[in-house]
Amino acid sequence: MYPNINKNELARQLGTTMGWSNKKALSFINCFIDIIIDKLMKQKRVVLSGFGVFQLSLRKMRKVIHPITKKEEIIDQHYAPRFSMSSVLSKQINKKGQI
Repeated sequence: MYPNINKNELARQLGTTMGWSNKKALSFINCFIDIIIDKLMKQKRVVLSGFGVFQLSLRKMRKVIHPITKKEEIIDQHYAPRFSMSSVLSKQINKKGQI
């Protein structure tokens, strides 16, 4: 399993690559995330060529059985975020000998 990378580590690497301070890189990442969230809240798809698509998926109302109490519960209809990677990213990740 590969180690996770958090936002601060991503900002550090972005700052190093771009010649920015960590504060500026973190600000960029936060702004980027805020824009994606704003567009999703407006029911828009966010398409990043060569990377993938962020969009919302409508989940229908459903009945479930609580695993501990064994009582039937209803989960209301709701939106769930979804990410679909592009074929370019998929091919790059799944190159033979890489993993």
